[in-house]
Amino acid sequence: MKPQIIFEDDDILVIHKPAGLSTQTSRVGAPDCVSELKILLHERDGINDPYLGIIHRLDQPVEGILVFAKNKESAAALSKDIQKNRFWKEYRAVVKSEEVIEQRQHHLIDYMVTDRIANLSRIVEQGENQAKKAELYYEPVASRVETGLGEPFRIHELKILLMTGRHHQIRLQLSHAGLPILGDSKYGAVPPGYNGPLGLAACKLAFLHPRSRQKRAFSIEADTLKEI
Repeated sequence: MKPQIIFEDDDILVIHKPAGLSTQTSRVGAPDCVSELKILLHERDGINDPYLGIIHRLDQPVEGILVFAKNKESAAALSKDIQKNRFWKEYRAVVKSEEVIEQRQHHLIDYMVTDRIANLSRIVEQGENQAKKAELYYEPVASRVETGLGEPFRIHELKILLMTGRHHQIRLQLSHAGLPILGDSKYGAVPPGYNGPLGLAACKLAFLHPRSRQKRAFSIEADTLKEI
């Protein structure tokens, strides 16, 4: 599992993160995107401990696009933009639901709290201590009946526009809405006999370049979703 560089200049590094690789981990000796990229930049450019600023993260089992800053000025500009919702993130999710999903854009707003020790989040009432707003839009793009795992069940592919970036947000909000993500053992649906990947990928990312302030957009074809 190696991150693939999609774009690079003096200020930013955009990568395709494979499913199963952490953005950054505290476990000694465990591979992650930051350590793998620093090794690559050191071997390629001869820079000892190259700067790599983390702007946002993806859960370990989620495949997708990440942007890193290559200097402190870029990190400050990108971090400010993400706080002001100037990042545009589109995900694709494969969910399990027998209900017919209406062909339109759906809007979810919830309030979440996170237990970092347990690595879990939950939906709570607005106003609860430490509750944070979580917002996204989703719409169905495909549907089929899965017949290869015993009892048939219906799965849907959703396009998701993420408006806030909370811990496990998409996984939790969709599960709470009755649309658990296929392969999600924390919040979702793991049918008997299913050994496939988590059905979630960050497929598109757009943001303002920290130096030029021109909009840059990137997209990938998610390998994990092809396996489902």
